Amino acid sequence: PSVRPVLMDTRTFFPQINESVSSNRIFVPNPSVRRQVRPPSPTGWEGGGLGANTTGTRGAMFPGISFNGSIPADPQIAVSKTHIVQVVNTEIAFFDKQGNKQFQADMGPTGFFSGIGAGNFVFDPKVFFDTKSGRFFVVILDQDDGAKTSFFCIAVSDDSNPNGSWRKFHVDNKYVDSTNNNTESWLDYEGWGYNKDYVVATGNMFSFGANQFQLVTSFLFKKSELLSGSSLTPVKFEERNAFTVQVAKTDDPTVPYVYGCALDESGTPGIRVYAWRLKAGTTDEFEWVFRVIQVPDFDFVGRPPSAGGAFLDSLSGRLMDATYRNGSLLTTQTTRAPSGNNRSQVSWYEFKPQGWPGTSSLKLNQSGNVAFAGDAWAFLAGINMNKENTISMTFTRSSSSIVGDIMAVSRKGSDPLGKMGNPFILAVADAPYNPGLSGRWGDYGSVAVDPSDDVTFWGTNMKSNAQGVWNAAIVSYKVAGDGSGGGGGGSSGIKPVAVKTLEGSFVAGTLTGIQTADTASYDTNAAKKADGAYATAVQTTFTLTNTAAQVADIDILVKGALQQVKTTTGTLFLWNVASARWDPIKSFNVTSNNVQTTATVSGTAGKYVDANKRVLVLFRALDPNRRNGVAPTPFKLKSDMLRLVVRTK
Repeated sequence: PSVRPVLMDTRTFFPQINESVSSNRIFVPNPSVRRQVRPPSPTGWEGGGLGANTTGTRGAMFPGISFNGSIPADPQIAVSKTHIVQVVNTEIAFFDKQGNKQFQADMGPTGFFSGIGAGNFVFDPKVFFDTKSGRFFVVILDQDDGAKTSFFCIAVSDDSNPNGSWRKFHVDNKYVDSTNNNTESWLDYEGWGYNKDYVVATGNMFSFGANQFQLVTSFLFKKSELLSGSSLTPVKFEERNAFTVQVAKTDDPTVPYVYGCALDESGTPGIRVYAWRLKAGTTDEFEWVFRVIQVPDFDFVGRPPSAGGAFLDSLSGRLMDATYRNGSLLTTQTTRAPSGNNRSQVSWYEFKPQGWPGTSSLKLNQSGNVAFAGDAWAFLAGINMNKENTISMTFTRSSSSIVGDIMAVSRKGSDPLGKMGNPFILAVADAPYNPGLSGRWGDYGSVAVDPSDDVTFWGTNMKSNAQGVWNAAIVSYKVAGDGSGGGGGGSSGIKPVAVKTLEGSFVAGTLTGIQTADTASYDTNAAKKADGAYATAVQTTFTLTNTAAQVADIDILVKGALQQVKTTTGTLFLWNVASARWDPIKSFNVTSNNVQTTATVSGTAGKYVDANKRVLVLFRALDPNRRNGVAPTPFKLKSDMLRLVVRTK
């Protein structure tokens, strides 16, 4: 049936920023874990790996929406020339590009989606910005198991500034199977994409109560109806031989199709490439067609470990994202790494439709895998491409010693086929993730391209904050060589050229031990201070390729752990060349768990670079003379992987 829109103006909300945290944990169900699709007949093909020289430099980073009680976060962002819209379970927020939050509201029936009949349980939000219309498009699912109802809540902004007017729709997506005793099903884990004329939503259908998978449905909406405020009449399709269909975001103004991808359920490892299109010879009849393309072998894997004892959810198997750009259809999934310790990798694929389905030229152009050595897991990726034909992904990395880093990896169009460049860190956790939160992580992340320059990437994903719950961080980055400024300049992962013990006593270790994340470290014993406290400090020296006048930002990355089971206060300092003193940059807890931390100086970092382009970093651990009856005790500090990331002006 057709659906009439409801108008809303976000400027009437009071307060404009309404942050809320539920005292009750809201666990979004994941019935999809029962549905795993493995190819029965391997081909023997192998995808590419790492090996290109392409890297990137991080730009702006700021906190997004913080933990609100919902688990998992399901963070996504969309970017216009002036604003960022972020959605999570179950809130929406608007930011400018300096990180100033301008609006935040719950996405339920008393908040952003009020007035359309939404129920009390909404989940799985997604958002995109359509450059052709200059609008933001938001969707979230609305389900009630008892009442057996299932809906899309859809909102469309009136321009590229999300503050102001939106049109909202409440679209029934429940499925009743007349061939199976009229079984009623609800829609889960939607895909959400578009082209110049249409918007398409997909979803996995599960029976109410029993949560048994039934089929995939898709809904095609005319963009003209979404934008004009007329009644919305979706066209509905069914697919019984796939699971989790991701819909591509397509800004190309000439492509007449909406593309999508899903894993094939039969034969050798394959991906179904879908197209929604007008039927030949008609003006208002549509069809949903597909073709299976074989890809390298893949298998699935379990839950990644996280420092502190938690295990995260990788959603291994299903496709996570899809984008169409510059003639390429991109998608990604989490799979089992083929060798070494049991761990996951991010697998990615680039298809060339070449006019398909109007032609028969559809092919797999290249594919590859992003895997780490040792016990580090890579999972939950988003993927996109900028105007320079640079493909980039953001994803999560975790291990028994890494809580959960937000990572990025990219490849230039000139890099060898199948090869990604050097992964680099966008953000790290502030504390171990609380194991009591069930380990749900994701269930997806996203990466968008900034339309201001069509070069800069913006990503969002989960990181654990100081309280051990999620924060949906927002971060921008450029890839070296893209656009003017050489990708923002600077360098990633600069290693120290010298190390020495400045406080306490040296125990063991070398410069190499503190440079690299491995079993080796640089170890020092704390010395007792005059006031009874114990402290030790390690000084490292870095040599840059940039002068002080060129340096804008510096990130300090370090892994620190104590040999003893206790907690001390760790602080990272930078030597201020002008004042000739150590400036404290960040303090954090150092425990027996080897946890990575990042400290950042933005905008004024040049004062820490001397005339010889050197930067001095001090890593200090202190067990203070506390006045609560707990006496400080000796300890050994193990310093590891101390590095810099530098961004230039």
